[in-house]
Amino acid sequence: MPDLVFTCVLARPMNVLASDGSRIGSMNDAQSFLFRNNSLFRLISMPAISILQCATSIKPGIRLKMEQMTLVHPKSNAPQYGSTGFRQCDRRSALPPQRGAEARLGGADPFMEESIGTLMRPFSHASQNGLDQLTESRKTVLTNLRLHAKRSRPVYDCTQNGLDQIAKGRTMVNNMEIAPRIYDSILTKHLAKNRQMAFVSGPRQVGKTTCCRKKANLYLNWDNQDDRDDILTGPAQIAKRAGLETLTRAKPVILFDELHKYPRWKLFLKGFFDVYADRAQVIVAGSSRMDVYRRGGDSLMGRYFLYKMHPYSVAEIIAQDLPDPDSLFRQPRQIDEASFDALWRHGGNPEPFLRRELDFTLRWQSLRLEQLVREDIRDLSNVQNIYQLESLVALLASLSAQRLGYSSLAKQVRVSVDTIRRWIKTLSDFHFGFTLKPWYRSIPRALRKEPKWYLRDWAEVAADGSRAETFVACHLIKAVDGWNNLGLGKFGMHYLQDKEKRKVDFLIVRNEEPWLLVEAKFSEGRLSSDLKRFQRLLGAPYAMQVVVEAEYVDADCFARKDSALVVPARTFLSQLL
Repeated sequence: MPDLVFTCVLARPMNVLASDGSRIGSMNDAQSFLFRNNSLFRLISMPAISILQCATSIKPGIRLKMEQMTLVHPKSNAPQYGSTGFRQCDRRSALPPQRGAEARLGGADPFMEESIGTLMRPFSHASQNGLDQLTESRKTVLTNLRLHAKRSRPVYDCTQNGLDQIAKGRTMVNNMEIAPRIYDSILTKHLAKNRQMAFVSGPRQVGKTTCCRKKANLYLNWDNQDDRDDILTGPAQIAKRAGLETLTRAKPVILFDELHKYPRWKLFLKGFFDVYADRAQVIVAGSSRMDVYRRGGDSLMGRYFLYKMHPYSVAEIIAQDLPDPDSLFRQPRQIDEASFDALWRHGGNPEPFLRRELDFTLRWQSLRLEQLVREDIRDLSNVQNIYQLESLVALLASLSAQRLGYSSLAKQVRVSVDTIRRWIKTLSDFHFGFTLKPWYRSIPRALRKEPKWYLRDWAEVAADGSRAETFVACHLIKAVDGWNNLGLGKFGMHYLQDKEKRKVDFLIVRNEEPWLLVEAKFSEGRLSSDLKRFQRLLGAPYAMQVVVEAEYVDADCFARKDSALVVPARTFLSQLL
């Protein structure tokens, strides 16, 4: 059976069913699936379009059923639909007027139908009325049969050339994934100085497992059946596998991955650590779920230190050593222009940043968002109406770098204000974004309630000004978390605004005192008068207006105190974490 890849798009949500009738998943916009060895795999998700695309090397007889329309690959050459490769279809020409009817595009044998059984069925009934509604919402449906490589490239090339390109991309990503990261240095320092367990949490696919496995002598993954059996057997079995009963020159390092999926994971770790802490060191890696689970139930107080892992930043691309604990800031170093441009366009998550291909980045972002909402949050939280949550996510995606009005959001999503607060907290816990509270001490008529919202992935922000502010915000929150995790002080991050609408984007607080003011700009301009005013009011030693488009300057941004400066983002961000 050859591989079959297809992308399906409709105006309304759809169920995706396997040949045995089991539900594989659902889609709201456009998604691609791979049919291989009688199994269906989801490949990508991308923005909605009104095109049903079929692409690959298909044998005669393969059928796709969509809204009671069956497309059949003919035995003979593919039909020609004009120079554009598109054929306009409506209910009279392609969509059958009666339920269950077929629209064949050429003579074909039905012998493959039972073996494939790839059926897509809308949530609403596929009746005549349903077809009328579909036609009403989409005046025309375009059907593009990409059956010839010469006419157009497939959506997902399954030829040898396509497979070579995929392998090349994976090799590139894998080679760069093993490059040093600053979290290698953080874990090395932890293992050398602390007996506590190291908890490493962070967003999906940020590189936690890759980084932690470099330090581990024994890797145990809850998703692996053999490892799971050993964990369920108890700490003694893990000690046996790690060789803790044998004399060694150094303590072995044991890595538990995805252990938070075990309902009694904290009780297991507590028992293991209390017995074997003097003979082994432990790293626990997990997604955002682990950070949520960590806060409830059995206490592990005093038995672990938490490290929050972030995507790539300007400073981490340049250097992976730890900063000087006395100054906190690095000496400025120039990032190469290709890396800065890739960071700006594709974000700091390892795969999109390292691949540097726009189509891959868009697909990766869409799939990650779907997994976040429909898997992580749905499975863990008590969200009843997932579609209203998706509406909130869509709204928040366009509100990065803006103050949030809970009442306004509640009216738009049609839920209570308390529900909006709870959902935004949940989305922050799962690293979709984060909020900043206003700082109002020593500021007359300061705002006190409304938080500002920022996406974690600045590459999803469209407007240059909002993206620049989100870009700088993500770098600053990474530095704040890093300084806190390293025990270099107690740091916090806020924003400033008074009722006269004078504002500064960010305030970094060190040990409860204003320390660093930052105003983010995309293009160069005059120094903000609000920045200078708030620096005088608060007495903060540092105040910077950070400009994304400005060229690198080889000078220390923090050499001067008590004087606001306009500085290039390429210089300023290189001195953080």
